[in-house]
Amino acid sequence: PEPPAEAPGQGIAIAFGSLAEGAPSHPGENVPGIHLAGDFGPTADGTQRIMMLAGHTEALGALAAGAPPGTVVPLPGRTIAVHTPLRRPYRDFMAPRIDAIPFTDPELPLLSCLEPKVLRTAADVRDLFQRNSTDPISLVDVYGGMKEQGVRLGLVMGPSIPEGILAFPFPVVHIEQPEHIEQALTTAYDLGIDLSGAPARGGR
Repeated sequence: PEPPAEAPGQGIAIAFGSLAEGAPSHPGENVPGIHLAGDFGPTADGTQRIMMLAGHTEALGALAAGAPPGTVVPLPGRTIAVHTPLRRPYRDFMAPRIDAIPFTDPELPLLSCLEPKVLRTAADVRDLFQRNSTDPISLVDVYGGMKEQGVRLGLVMGPSIPEGILAFPFPVVHIEQPEHIEQALTTAYDLGIDLSGAPARGGR
C-alpha cells in the first residue's frame, strides 16, 4: 500500500556529511520529519560521507534550501520515505506475508544491512525482511563484514552505486553490461583469486 493520500508527502534525498569529529551524524539531525535512511560511508577521496535521508517532502525541501548547495539533494519522483518509521503501516501490512515465506538457513555467509551481523539462520533472514522497511540501512556494515569474511573482490550489480565514488575496503568491479563479466574474471585473476574451486550454484 502507498502512503495515504491525505498524509504529508514523503520523499528521499542524498546528503553529504562531514567526517570531522563532533560533526552532526547527518545534515538533518534533530530536524522534525527527517530520518537517516541509509549510510553509504566515506567517499573515495575521504572528504565526505554519503547518506540517504528520508521523511516528509516539505522538511526535506526546507533542509536542502537552507544547506550549502549540493549538500542535500532531494530526488525527484520519490514518494516513499524508505527505511524510516514512516513506513510502519507498510511493515505491519507485510508482516504476516513475510511470516508465511519459507526461509531457509543461508548456505553462504549472508550479511545484514541493518547492523554488523552475519545472518546464519532462517529466523535471522526473516527478521531482516521484517525490519527492512522501517530501519535505516548501512552499506558500511555490509562491506565491513565482507572484509572480515575475507572478501578480496566485490561485484556491484547494476547502476545502484556510481563507480569510483565510495571507499570500499577491497577492489570492486561494477557489472552493468555483459562485457563487464570478463573484466571481473580478469580482475580476479590479477588478484590471484582461484575460481576453479568455486561451488556450483545451479542454473546456467
